[in-house]
Amino acid sequence: MRPPGAITNLEQVTDFGRPAPPFQYRALDDFFNNYQSPNVWRASASYVTGAHNMKFGYQGAYLIEEIEGYADDPQLTYTFFGGVPVSLTQRIAPWDISNRTMYSAFLCPGSMDVGKRLTLQGAVRYDRAWSWFPADHNGAPVANLWSGPISFPRSGRRQCLQRHHAANGHGVRPVRERQDVVQGEPGRMLLQNASNQENYTISNPTLDGRNGRRGPTFQVAPDPKLVGCERQFRSPTAICTNQAANGECGAGSPNFANPLALTQFNPDVLKGWGSGHTIGSSALRFSRRSCTRTSIEVGYSRRWFGNFFVYDNQLIGPNDFQPITVTAPNIATLPNGGGFPVDYNMLKPGTPTTVQDLYTFANDYGDYNVHWQGVDVTLNARLKNGFVFQGGTSTGRGVTDFCQVAAQVPNCFNRRWSTRR
Repeated sequence: MRPPGAITNLEQVTDFGRPAPPFQYRALDDFFNNYQSPNVWRASASYVTGAHNMKFGYQGAYLIEEIEGYADDPQLTYTFFGGVPVSLTQRIAPWDISNRTMYSAFLCPGSMDVGKRLTLQGAVRYDRAWSWFPADHNGAPVANLWSGPISFPRSGRRQCLQRHHAANGHGVRPVRERQDVVQGEPGRMLLQNASNQENYTISNPTLDGRNGRRGPTFQVAPDPKLVGCERQFRSPTAICTNQAANGECGAGSPNFANPLALTQFNPDVLKGWGSGHTIGSSALRFSRRSCTRTSIEVGYSRRWFGNFFVYDNQLIGPNDFQPITVTAPNIATLPNGGGFPVDYNMLKPGTPTTVQDLYTFANDYGDYNVHWQGVDVTLNARLKNGFVFQGGTSTGRGVTDFCQVAAQVPNCFNRRWSTRR
């Protein structure tokens, strides 16, 4: 729906050479309707006795998302620098995106006293989630300036099966006035919730990379460069429907409105047990009441993450890049005031910049390790006259290592030449 009072019959201009860039004027571009309908239902039952208790829970959901994207009437926007046109952007509009996600989850936590000194606690959770993209409300519903109607058959369906389990063991050993408690907590769970986001919608063929979405899976907005334009604004004499260099336009993207250029996906990313982002954790804590009103607790914990993903441009490889070194500017806010060398991988001259991405697991190219571990020490003391003292220390170390993956997919991890953020 067009915002009331918005000017949409002209081309929007964004100027990066003004005092407060980006400075946008002339018209409104890229406005949309976003309809969300989350439908959630749940049920639970409990069983409790003197020494045992258990709970059974179920939760299900059906999530609907429909986005209608619009552009200004000319379906063109311009980029200026200091009043000089440098590029234009064509946009297919209206453009519809529709997603559906469902999930079912079962949870069973419980605890049991074993004798007088041991309590066992644990939980088991089972999740199943799936998504699909309807044939209706996906693509260009009507003809536009750059293409005819564009439609896609119903697609999906992403299935992700994941279990989450956790167990705590508590041991209590009274010795005169001392009391020792040992706790252990292993567990693994799915990090990403089942929703119309991330991997559940990544294979929707209509994703265009706008409005915070991943993509583009389908390119609806190429950016051919303008050459030889006069300083004052005017429409170029180039034929914008031709993506080859012509008139005042440089070459555009051959992927524009091309369904054959869709991002490819590793089938295992879209289905299977534990195929989403995961997080594992373990902890061990020991506490002792060393004397009257005083206790000390020492804990160790470790957390690790798994299932990372990359976009690998199949048209280029590691040998298409060359290292360069640039010097950071001398700015007080940079480490040591700047002036240090910064290394980049740059595409070699003449390397095609066309993109044909494969979305797959980062571990297909090498180890991708992310983990954290630390130790906490806490001292609690209840002093006379009602005073309470509490102190402690916490130390830890985290590691993120994707060097092997970056060596094989430099376009994905190089900040300057990344095809995806």
